[in-house]
Amino acid sequence: MKTEDLIVRLARAAAPVTPLRPPAVRLLGWVALTAVCGVLGLAVYGLRADSATMTAHPGFVRDAAFGFMVLFFGGGAALVLAVPGAEGRGAARWAVVVGLAGWMLLVWWAVVEQGQGLTDMRHWPVCAVRIVSVALVPAVALVQMVRRAAPLRPAWASGLAVAAATAGGALAIQLTCSIVEPGHVLLGHVAPVGTFGALAATYRWRPAL
Repeated sequence: MKTEDLIVRLARAAAPVTPLRPPAVRLLGWVALTAVCGVLGLAVYGLRADSATMTAHPGFVRDAAFGFMVLFFGGGAALVLAVPGAEGRGAARWAVVVGLAGWMLLVWWAVVEQGQGLTDMRHWPVCAVRIVSVALVPAVALVQMVRRAAPLRPAWASGLAVAAATAGGALAIQLTCSIVEPGHVLLGHVAPVGTFGALAATYRWRPAL
């Protein structure tokens, strides 16, 4: 078969292609979905008892700042991985990794300073499960979005997507959980973000073309 004939046959068999919207537009749509899931989580689990004064706690501000950073930078970096010429720029990806590692180290240092270690931390699984319940729909949605875009680095894309979604869940549960002990925050709020992001990065999937 001649090359010209092959090109004609492939062109006839090809399905219509719908161009994807820019990453920034898709990111805003996904953040809106994440916010809706967070509000639903608040409705189900209830606002924490000290909601009037919770922002005065330095740990609250720290965790909220890092959570928003992982949410926006992680989600944006995952979507940009499908943009030709931009996928090789690792600054945004590594910024998420470094930020997440810094978040964990700061909370761990707070555990060390408190001097109680991780003993008697019994309630953290409750928050971890709640975070997963809030993050599940945004995680599936963002993974499907990056799959449709056929990223050249699928492990990075899936890891960043799940970490970003889990960070959104952690932000919501931070507004429901009134336990401020650093050990609880480390195990129940911060660790799930890094753990599920790392696990997702090991998952092998094919682009949904």
